[in-house]
Amino acid sequence: MRRNLIDFKSSVEGFLNDTLSFILEGEDLEIITDILLTSKTSVKSVFNTALEKNLESTAPEEIIKAIQDSKPNYEIWLFKTNLPVKSSYLVVMVGKEMIQKYSSSQNLPFKSFLPHFIEKSILFAISNSGNLASLPIVDKDEFVRKVAKEYLKEIFGSMGIGYLVEEAFTVFSIVSTQKYEKERSEGFIIFPQTRDIPISVEFSKGIDIARRNYRVIRKVLEFSKNPNFSLVAYDGKIVGISDTNLIHTKSLLIRFYENTWEVCMYDPSLTIKSKNIFTLDIGNMRFLPLIRIKNGLPEIPEIKFDRDYLRETLTSTFKNIPKESLRKLTEIVSASSRLGHGLIIIITTSNIARMEASRLTYKSFQIKPFSLFENDELNIELLRSITSIDGAIIIDLDGICYGIGIILDGDISGIENPSRGARYNSSLRYIETRNNEAVAIVVSDDGMVDIISTKLIQEKKIIDISEMFIEEKRSLIS
Repeated sequence: MRRNLIDFKSSVEGFLNDTLSFILEGEDLEIITDILLTSKTSVKSVFNTALEKNLESTAPEEIIKAIQDSKPNYEIWLFKTNLPVKSSYLVVMVGKEMIQKYSSSQNLPFKSFLPHFIEKSILFAISNSGNLASLPIVDKDEFVRKVAKEYLKEIFGSMGIGYLVEEAFTVFSIVSTQKYEKERSEGFIIFPQTRDIPISVEFSKGIDIARRNYRVIRKVLEFSKNPNFSLVAYDGKIVGISDTNLIHTKSLLIRFYENTWEVCMYDPSLTIKSKNIFTLDIGNMRFLPLIRIKNGLPEIPEIKFDRDYLRETLTSTFKNIPKESLRKLTEIVSASSRLGHGLIIIITTSNIARMEASRLTYKSFQIKPFSLFENDELNIELLRSITSIDGAIIIDLDGICYGIGIILDGDISGIENPSRGARYNSSLRYIETRNNEAVAIVVSDDGMVDIISTKLIQEKKIIDISEMFIEEKRSLIS
């Protein structure tokens, strides 16, 4: 019997690792499993990981509480198995830190996608416990799509349009990868819960969200490149264009960018604190990203950057930096991750900012320094405006901007990463070449944030040298 339990445990862990790694783009989750055997009077842990000693209560809620008390840093799932063993339970424990990285703590009418996906994966593994050999060969693409569609039906269903999911999944996946006059797909479709929103431009005939219309949908999406104006859809039809700033009702937003479509929700009854989770700010609304589909495959949006790491980098780069400056710069970076477009921010001292802006704008135009804050509040629309053109902005520690549209210079670096794109590598070259008090913030179109400093570059060089040394040793041995 123990051999069967070991095989079951191993197969479940393998399947969970494979499927979760698939949707987390290769990032590993810490997954621990155990099997509990229950009798009329006690619960016994087979592998002594969930429980270190027998538990007298057999009520599931009491079992979960006991496990949670002994494993406070883990999220716990407990499901009854269909193994040929009387009253056995499968326990799955996943590190809370990783769950929180990919999950919202908001009070939504449905789970965040990662907990939903973990639960569905566990149930699928349990249902196939009679044929464990089939788990490693499950088509991961199809399994992930199936679970994603079930999740989307919950989201769309909360807006009364659950019936639209199958067709929308196909159409939006096609539209997100289609170019229009050599330009990538980019724009927004909003599904308001009520019909009382003002429509700036109303189409005489609504466009069905259907496969036969994907070319038309891709074309009209061009109207919504400016996030202040979105396409509006009711009852499965795109009916016009609306000023996003005038929408105040619960809404779903479909955002298109870089072969991706992302589903976000706005609910005025939720107070979303972007300190704890990432958001997308459009007009007066703060949207909560729930799931994204890239090249037809589901992914989970994650927190855009580590606030503690940003503060550590700023503190180590700029000695004795005031707390107020840390607050302002953290707010600027946080807001930048929610703008919906890529950008570069160079943070440095006021003297260096002034000199660098003058040196690097000799081929473009110079500006008079101005603050990104008004009455101690960040002007997000001003930040959106000045970062919407190509090039970097240069700011000092107080959020004063000295240059916009800056084309960064720098020597070719041995630690560049061709897969990371122009923004990342140009920032890497600039920081490495200048070797002064400066930090580069690189925000990609999906809102992910890279923080580049001299310290980071030095660490990368040490890692590269170490890997080269190890490789040479291996060559000599072989």
